[in-house]
Amino acid sequence: MRKFRLVQYVGIIIVAMLLAGCKYSDHYLARHPSTLKSVLLVCQAMKTSANSNEQCQSAEKIYYQLLDFSRQLANQPEVFGNTVLHDQMKLSQIHSQIDQLTAQKLTPKKKKQLSDLQKNDKELKHQIDVKLAVIAQMEGI
Repeated sequence: MRKFRLVQYVGIIIVAMLLAGCKYSDHYLARHPSTLKSVLLVCQAMKTSANSNEQCQSAEKIYYQLLDFSRQLANQPEVFGNTVLHDQMKLSQIHSQIDQLTAQKLTPKKKKQLSDLQKNDKELKHQIDVKLAVIAQMEGI
């Protein structure tokens, strides 16, 4: 029993050291549930420093998004699919707006608009990635 505990602690330390040097992208974690689970287990084992660790906060956020989107897909698959299509159309509109702004001379007001659009673009891409990952996991892809 002591050996098992020792091996368990050594394993946690090794994984924690690997996590400290290796930061997974949100996209990667959303598409690889086993890695997400490992990251969350290490974060849980680290307890005290988990709240300040950016990787742990990101992994927890993705976990809850995956859980929420999985429930939505299970309860109303057609509505969920429509939200993905809506998000993709909105992303296309954002890309058009970004293209229009970058073709113009940028005033401070337009620079702010461009910055806001780029932020929205990034957030919407993330949402779409997570939703598509949920669909892929449910379909076994």
